[in-house]
Amino acid sequence: MRPSVRFRFWVTVLSVVVAATGGAVWLHVVDRPPPAREPFDEIWTREMLAGRYGWWVNGREIPLPAAGEDRIASSPAAAGLTRHGIRVEYRGRWGQGDWLLMGGLLARHDLSTAAVELFGKEIVRVHMPWESAKYGRDYRYEFFLVLRPRGGATARLVRQWTFRPEEVVLSVARETADFLRSGRSEEDALRLIDRQRVAKVRGKLGVDAASPTAVVTLTGFVECIEERVDLRPFL
Repeated sequence: MRPSVRFRFWVTVLSVVVAATGGAVWLHVVDRPPPAREPFDEIWTREMLAGRYGWWVNGREIPLPAAGEDRIASSPAAAGLTRHGIRVEYRGRWGQGDWLLMGGLLARHDLSTAAVELFGKEIVRVHMPWESAKYGRDYRYEFFLVLRPRGGATARLVRQWTFRPEEVVLSVARETADFLRSGRSEEDALRLIDRQRVAKVRGKLGVDAASPTAVVTLTGFVECIEERVDLRPFL
């Protein structure tokens, strides 16, 4: 997460608190838990089913400063930056942590009477005062298989998958690891490599129109998913 005006503000606040208390109570002043995530999940799901894309902050829709790329990305984080992205945020006040729910459309296949869509959502609990988040603790993922009838009717949620932070696999590119090992001890290199590990979460969708059956593949997790979903009850 990039520093902002809030970051500089909280640096000043911390300096005052630490000077006054010796640091004994600063954790009680900053990084208070944000409210329950459910209302923000509801906004995200509502807009997904309505087929609306955009940006919402503390329950209010915010005009996008610029339109994203007109493409479909296979990772939730990348999808959130496209024209098919949904971004829902809660921005805390006075040292309270944030929520960032970012994702969007990952894949779409057309049938004669409906479109089959796969959505992905990256959920991040952002900590104050540094506006930071850590893999293995603060990142979780959700995926949604959606059937959208032709003619403008509201879409139906067919299937949902949820992954906790500890289920996300973290990795680093071989080229990066080799570079970090150059000229360093193995102990120092492993420490740096560990800091560079990131999630490579992806969602893919295939559809057998004759069945009709959706084939959902979710990778980047301890237990990856490849699941066939019968669409006939939803058509």
